[in-house]
Amino acid sequence: MRRIHLFSSTAVNAFGVLGLQVLALIFLTPEQFGAFSIQYLLMAWGMSLTFSLISEAWLRNGATSNWASYSSVLVYFSAFSGIVVLGISLIIPVLHSIAILSSIAVAFTLYRTGARFHSLKEKRLTPVFIGDSLCLAVVASGWVYALVVGERGLDFVALVWAASSVAAALGSGLPRLRGPRVLSRWVSTHRTQIGPLIRDSLLVDLSAIGTPYLLLGFLSVSQFGIYRAVSNVAAPVRLIINPLKPVLGSMSLRRQGSMKMILLVIMGAVGFGVMAYICLVILQILPVNVGTLSALTPYALPTAISIVGNFLTHYYTTVARVKLPSRQLLLGRIAFLTLTTVPLLIAVSIWGLAGAIWAYGLGFALAGLIWLALVVRQAKSSQSIA
Repeated sequence: MRRIHLFSSTAVNAFGVLGLQVLALIFLTPEQFGAFSIQYLLMAWGMSLTFSLISEAWLRNGATSNWASYSSVLVYFSAFSGIVVLGISLIIPVLHSIAILSSIAVAFTLYRTGARFHSLKEKRLTPVFIGDSLCLAVVASGWVYALVVGERGLDFVALVWAASSVAAALGSGLPRLRGPRVLSRWVSTHRTQIGPLIRDSLLVDLSAIGTPYLLLGFLSVSQFGIYRAVSNVAAPVRLIINPLKPVLGSMSLRRQGSMKMILLVIMGAVGFGVMAYICLVILQILPVNVGTLSALTPYALPTAISIVGNFLTHYYTTVARVKLPSRQLLLGRIAFLTLTTVPLLIAVSIWGLAGAIWAYGLGFALAGLIWLALVVRQAKSSQSIA
């Protein structure tokens, strides 16, 4: 029953997040979608910091801090992030109209992310499911309203984003707020865990955010859109694994390093890749045009390879961030950054768009195998010591 509950909540969470992204993609003009993306990228960076400073630091420290301390730090960080987003939005003219809504959305999304992580670790699935369901309900209502009334535009999407974030946060559990001194105690208690996690996050963000923009020097705007579509096709993989982070992090290294578990993960990765390949091939045959996705069909094979690599990389980095020693974690990140940056820049400078897509797919596949090897190596090392 617990597995069914967990699977249902994960599916609901994925539909809620994807529903908002697709709503923005369909109902916003390119300029409006660009403005929305600026805010969404700030939220993604905030989520990365939430995991490093709070959730995964707490887990790596043995999950010893109570909910009052955890939720207080989470509230202060979420509120600070919302204020930062508000300040940035007021500086950039195109973001003025959604400054308040987007700052609310970011703040409550970060709180919901941390609260959801805590509930999953403590095996309290009811608040997880309630929060996910409320988020999906608001997003679905936004879709219905947009289709029936014809409402669209940046303000409308920002309103749906903010409302779904608030609903999800309230459903995920209320905080037990303590005074600001809890922040210094938290840093003091989790200093050892926060250091390597922050270093790891910076390397991830450098690869995920910095590298794509370097490609603009080699690709046209249209080609850049096709290249980014490869990453977007892999979004469902990340949305499935993200909600399971506390479960995967709590699983023993011995189980993660077992042949049965390795085969299950590889089969899952290959399964997603094969499905994507088949869908793109069918789309290439059918006489239909679905925008950027249709332009991606000539690159069905490297796209499928990139999805396999994304699955392996995302899965095993989730395990590594909790289970691997700091030195091994840094080694994995350096290897990942190298494989997903250097070959990509060389390939795009020689072969253009096709080279970039193939280098992206193969780079992620190799990086995923390296992360797998590091986790298995640590599992064997732990068993030999025991």
